[in-house]
Amino acid sequence: MNFAYILICRQFAKLNIDKKEDLSFDTFKEAMNCTGFIELQDNEIVELFENFKSANEFFGQLRPIMSRTRTNILGKAFSKLDSVMIGYVDFETFKKV
Repeated sequence: MNFAYILICRQFAKLNIDKKEDLSFDTFKEAMNCTGFIELQDNEIVELFENFKSANEFFGQLRPIMSRTRTNILGKAFSKLDSVMIGYVDFETFKKV
């Protein structure tokens, strides 16, 4: 399970980034910095950004080896947890998703 992937997806969604659009460096940098535990230097972000032409390409490379269904279920679980209480993981709520 790749939680970094889910956190980055959620951050991109909060910033209303369309995965099919071209990805601007400023948007990419903001999304990467806002994920919290992923701390990159500016030169590392530039190097990472230069490898992708679009957000869709970025997500394709980032996607962990798991089915799209499983990724969607995890995303829904995190959305539901956010609506209950941000930062608090209630296992019973998680099981109901």
